[in-house]
Amino acid sequence: MSTPRTTSAVLPTRISGRFWPPAARLSQADDIHVAGYLDAKKRVTSDEADAPDDAEVWVPTDLNTYARADWLEGFRFHFEP
Repeated sequence: MSTPRTTSAVLPTRISGRFWPPAARLSQADDIHVAGYLDAKKRVTSDEADAPDDAEVWVPTDLNTYARADWLEGFRFHFEP
């Protein structure tokens, strides 16, 4: 007798009588982009940043090239109209 195989698919769950799809998963690039955006929001609120060019001052030093680009894009996105 073999054991049943499990699948990696996540089935919708029933909440309050309705079926809801599973929560969306963000990629690492999206996470870094969001982190840059949120850092810009924090820096603007505390008057530490007032322009997209300030991103170079606040970018974390431990990011690789691709993550750094995503973070900078997120930071600068905060200032777009």
